[in-house]
Amino acid sequence: MLGAPETHHNCAGSINFTYTDRIRAMPLDRQCTVHRGTTFIQSDAERVQGTMIGLASISRMLKTQPLEVQKQAFSQMLLVSRQTATTLVSYIGQWKKASLAPYIEEFWTHVPNSSSELVTEIAAVNGRIFLSVHQLFKEDCVVKAFLEQLEEANIQYEIQKKMCVDTAGVLEPTLTT
Repeated sequence: MLGAPETHHNCAGSINFTYTDRIRAMPLDRQCTVHRGTTFIQSDAERVQGTMIGLASISRMLKTQPLEVQKQAFSQMLLVSRQTATTLVSYIGQWKKASLAPYIEEFWTHVPNSSSELVTEIAAVNGRIFLSVHQLFKEDCVVKAFLEQLEEANIQYEIQKKMCVDTAGVLEPTLTT
């Protein structure tokens, strides 16, 4: 969407889904249609480009500010994000290296940090879909409810593993003057 396929920067946009009682009452296939339409509309290239330009402008402006101002600004952005979104779902797409795909048996994405209490990473390879669910709370009620939805829709699944977060912690850099 940004015309920069070789970039190393995170160019992901976000799409907001409103899960109303009306949508909840729909059969799962109809809910999927609603969300595909929402995805199509909100992932329009011009919309994503405009969002990225806005975020780049904010980042450039904050780079000129003292570290404490930067921390405060990003802290405020994370707070707003947590207040407006209950979860994040990230689809990294289908595996692009077709020649390697037959050798990939599992694909798990590890999230070191998030602005959300619940994050699901989705990957697709070899005709299989992998969900990596990351949560900052102990209860497994959300995962259980999701699996119940899959069962009600007769969608087969297999839990590969449960594990504690194993990503490295990154310490905040200290600045010397």
